[in-house]
Amino acid sequence: MMLTCIFGFNQIMRGYYFMGYQAIFWFILAAVVFFIPFSFMMSEFSFSFKNHNGIYDWMQNLIGSRWAFIVTFLWYTSYLIWMVNTAFTIWAPLPGLFSSSQERFEMLGISNAQLFGILGWTFFLIIFIITSRGLKSIMRATLIGGIINIILNVMIFLIGITILIVNKWEALYEIKHFVLPSFNIDFQGIVPMLSFFTLTILAFGGIETVISFVSQVEGSIEKIFKWFIGSILVIPLLYIIGIFAVESVVDWNSVLANSEVNSGNFIYIVIKNLGYELGMALGFRESTCLQVGMFLMRYVGVSMFISLSAAMVIFSYAPLKQLIEGTPRQIWPKLFVRYQRGTPISAMAFQTVVCIVLILTVSFGGNAATYLFDKLLLMTGISGAIPTIFLVSSFIIFRFIKKEGRTFVIYKNKWFTLMISIVAICAITFASLFTIINPLLNHDYQTFGWIVSGPIFFGVISNLIYSRYQRTYVNRFKNKR
Repeated sequence: MMLTCIFGFNQIMRGYYFMGYQAIFWFILAAVVFFIPFSFMMSEFSFSFKNHNGIYDWMQNLIGSRWAFIVTFLWYTSYLIWMVNTAFTIWAPLPGLFSSSQERFEMLGISNAQLFGILGWTFFLIIFIITSRGLKSIMRATLIGGIINIILNVMIFLIGITILIVNKWEALYEIKHFVLPSFNIDFQGIVPMLSFFTLTILAFGGIETVISFVSQVEGSIEKIFKWFIGSILVIPLLYIIGIFAVESVVDWNSVLANSEVNSGNFIYIVIKNLGYELGMALGFRESTCLQVGMFLMRYVGVSMFISLSAAMVIFSYAPLKQLIEGTPRQIWPKLFVRYQRGTPISAMAFQTVVCIVLILTVSFGGNAATYLFDKLLLMTGISGAIPTIFLVSSFIIFRFIKKEGRTFVIYKNKWFTLMISIVAICAITFASLFTIINPLLNHDYQTFGWIVSGPIFFGVISNLIYSRYQRTYVNRFKNKR
């Protein structure tokens, strides 16, 4: 499940395209200062509150119920908008994988955007059917995604090793740029490197979603924790091995230093080149090498589609489940807390309708609708990072102030715990601040405004929802007493 939700094969290619070998250093740094410490913190929360339902339950007695709800709502909205955007963009590479060009096409008189919108809402219906069947169906989907991610990484590694062995370990591209500036001129200098560091931190996001499933996994805490530790260590290792394998056999200057290469197609160009180099190393004719490259590109494209689809299943279920089950039932309409096979089926149906309406509006609403949704994406840019800061801060309170509930302890030394907590807070705070400040550095004040307004807007909405709950239920209950 962790491999499906956290590890992204596309992050390997993105790291190579942006930074070359330098990406390995930044992934290691992000893993050391953020991902591994934060994962252990969340595991202490989850194993200590094994019968609770996610981040609201973890935080409510530490920072207060109101703030816990606001943070949880911000966290949920960031995933909701991400799902809509992913359901729309997940289809974009597929036409190019199975046609001779990436140019705009029309089918049955509708545009690409409209076709992707129709596919997107159909996609959401399928996800709803899967999640409504209960946890077992969700687990099967995530298992498929995890297996595909492992196969992709092993395949890339074996291709790289094969090419190196056939060429008697003489790399097609000399390995000497671990600490030198990136080949990509857009990522040379301090500011672009810090920008990439932000991307590496975000690449490790999602652990708080996965770990909340501990309460639903059968088995002893010790056994579950061992699997958890293994996954935490494997994910950074997969990133490192993948970048190393690609960089060892693909020449950045000859493959990606091309005006036709962009952020939308570089993944498939790299994969296609890997297949071509494999064919050349094995002595195939050039025409056969090109066919190997096309086959590999299509295989990876379809595999990434399936893997991302599996991640969509878990992210359409877990954040909503935490929002509905973890928070007080009285906050929500009675219909939202109706369950079927352990799933908040009515809330899931409502979420599906909201996502479908959004994606159809973007697809058929013209430029104005697309513009508004792009701004909505900017508004959720740091909404997913702010909850992480609150979670780490809550963990400090959990370990140093609150004495109850500490049934599972990983960090035994309190000063070491404080140090790594502060480092993790600094890392994610830096990533958030840089996301905010970066538009200002480019004099893009409009983008800056939308990014800053997002947490404020969703924070106000969540505060109003909680105030209504407090006014209509909590205060009324106190008056009765």
